[in-house]
Amino acid sequence: MSHHKKIIRSSLFIFSLLLITIMVACEPEDESIGTIPTIAPEFSVPTPIPTFTALPTLTPIANPTATPELPLKTILIYDNKFEPGWGLESEDVFVETSDEITFDGDQALKVSPRLAFSRLFIVANSDNRQPVFREDIIAVSFYLRSSEPIAFDDMTITAQGSNDNIYWLENDRSAFTTSDVYFADTQLSFLGLGTIPADTWARVEFLPQEQQFDPVYRNFTGFFLSNASTFLDTYYIDRIEILVVDE
Repeated sequence: MSHHKKIIRSSLFIFSLLLITIMVACEPEDESIGTIPTIAPEFSVPTPIPTFTALPTLTPIANPTATPELPLKTILIYDNKFEPGWGLESEDVFVETSDEITFDGDQALKVSPRLAFSRLFIVANSDNRQPVFREDIIAVSFYLRSSEPIAFDDMTITAQGSNDNIYWLENDRSAFTTSDVYFADTQLSFLGLGTIPADTWARVEFLPQEQQFDPVYRNFTGFFLSNASTFLDTYYIDRIEILVVDE
């Protein structure tokens, strides 16, 4: 009986080995062996970023040589008195000197308008020997004051000029064109001034070269002030001068 069992066990062992051998032989070959797997696009190796060559260091540009300032000089017209070659003309105004109210020095011009649109001329006279060319003028300036406020439209200033003379003449029409372009009146507001408070000196600066509506002229011969109908009060003028290029 035991011999029979040994035979059965030996047969089972041989059968098991045979079955394992058959199973191994039938198993499909692993195709992945020796093949590089494909990498999904989202895991692809990124393209290397190119290397940029550094820009060369810029050489600083030297500061250009500053343009030399133009030499300037002041032509004094009035300070205590009129300088030789200059004076005044009046139209419906009364003018005198005052030592009570002055800006600079001992005397100022005291002007009392009699009518609306009266005129006070500050002009070169026939004794003038020093021409003032319009193109050389930087600014005409003077100081203005009244015991009453001077509103921005209470007064105007008007240039005077000539192409024939270096002094003012009432009937000089050498600057007028055939279309009769006259010198333009300019309100104080266009000179950057608002209302001048009472009893206050204000510096008025007038630029003849910027008067676009004036006729073409060569020689600056002065200017005049005119009061509106809204202003008939006495006013004062002091320290009148012209700043010009000194060539």
